[in-house]
Amino acid sequence: MAITKSIRLAIHSNISNIGEGGVREGAAEITDSAHDAEMTVTESSVIIKYKETTEGGDVISKITSEGDTVTVERSGAIRSVMVFKPGSVYRSLYEIPPFSFDMAITVKAMKNSITLFGGSADILYTMDIGGAQKSCRMKITLGGGEL
Repeated sequence: MAITKSIRLAIHSNISNIGEGGVREGAAEITDSAHDAEMTVTESSVIIKYKETTEGGDVISKITSEGDTVTVERSGAIRSVMVFKPGSVYRSLYEIPPFSFDMAITVKAMKNSITLFGGSADILYTMDIGGAQKSCRMKITLGGGEL
């Protein structure tokens, strides 16, 4: 039986460009956001859904935590699927209509403690998007949404 409840969700993102020789270039792009979200818990997964408004329009995001895997799916003004599993590489498209970019996510390290009672996912990964390489950290925290 699934349990659904309203929650507060905080997301921290830190993205840096990686230049030649693997050295970070320029200033990091750091974003912090908090959202009202709906969380559904099943026997095998926690699913979080929320909506945000971007420059290009509304984006619906769905975060699924299942075992040691976290999946982030976005639809609307931005379309993408990112699958984070320790030691894995995931390839897909990152779409901002009318543009599409090839994307590869390589997970370097992650901790996932998302449960019915809260918790977080802290993910360190590299992203190759449209030929540009990025060093990324995303932290998803369930709870008060305080930044």
